[in-house]
Amino acid sequence: MLAAGIVLGTPVLGASAAITFQPMFSQTVLARLAGWERSAPADMILAQAYQRQSQRVTLRSDQLVLPHELKITGPTGFVGQVEINGEVVMTLSSGTADLDVAPYLLEATNQVLITGRYSPISGTVSVQFNAPDTRLNYQSSGMGRVEYQLTLELP
Repeated sequence: MLAAGIVLGTPVLGASAAITFQPMFSQTVLARLAGWERSAPADMILAQAYQRQSQRVTLRSDQLVLPHELKITGPTGFVGQVEINGEVVMTLSSGTADLDVAPYLLEATNQVLITGRYSPISGTVSVQFNAPDTRLNYQSSGMGRVEYQLTLELP
């Protein structure tokens, strides 16, 4: 398996969280890894590989009056977006973006999707989610692409 980046998930005590790591490789990368195209430089293979991380957290609906902060930090060449339940709620660019997701959440299963590309691929994108009794961290580096899905359950 190709180790193309660092993925961290750290749920805080009191949070119910499930973390899944799903490496995603294009057919071109798999062909190159199998040795069918030996002339491709290593950085080309790394640029096409990325990982998707999914985390699931159960929150308390009575705490929605409090901030549920999503903080995204990216390198100079970072461009992306935040979707909540299929709707783009924020466009991301270089630097740091903060978003209180509480106003967008429903008493149901909510999907928060952060996607983007960054350069140089040696850069790092960090995502932090801070809510009452819950703290999650995600970091992606060395891949040039980020795809992070946070499922927030509000029973």
